[in-house]
Amino acid sequence: RDDYDRLSRLFPSSGLGNYVLEMPNSLSDDFYQPYGKLYDRTTTLIEKGRNISVRGIYIDVFPIDGIGNTMAEAKKNYRIIKWSYFLYLSKTAVVRKDREKWKTFLAMLANLLPGFVLSEKRLRVFIDRKCSRIDYNHSSLCGNLLGRKFDGEIVPKVFFGNPKEVSFNGIKVFMPEKAEL
Repeated sequence: RDDYDRLSRLFPSSGLGNYVLEMPNSLSDDFYQPYGKLYDRTTTLIEKGRNISVRGIYIDVFPIDGIGNTMAEAKKNYRIIKWSYFLYLSKTAVVRKDREKWKTFLAMLANLLPGFVLSEKRLRVFIDRKCSRIDYNHSSLCGNLLGRKFDGEIVPKVFFGNPKEVSFNGIKVFMPEKAEL
């Protein structure tokens, strides 16, 4: 989380070369994720969600957040995040014919709530704050709390080990110590 927040703070709002970073507190009306996205401005990608979003090809940027010291504590701490994120996904979902009926119903129900009652922007910032509230350094369990597997992505912190520098496409990046390339 510290590196994720540092990236958000230090990345120029006007972009860096061909790249632009959007984070959950973005003011853009068509940005709809409670995590970061790094876009390449030399490309174009049109995403058809509830709102059409025109950006470049992107990489999702997820923080790894602390969530507790026991699995019971982690699941308890994660509950508000999971249900807030589920509501958020329902509010931003597109109604499609091939989607399961219960998901379509939830998406339609969530969209009955007007923006002044439940704003997508306020909800994604709320989710980001809830994810960051437990200090990673004092937690033995952590994970990508915004993954689609929900609490299935909570793992012991030792899984990540210490960051190690590796070469990826000619640039130096940090990977989890035990990652296989």
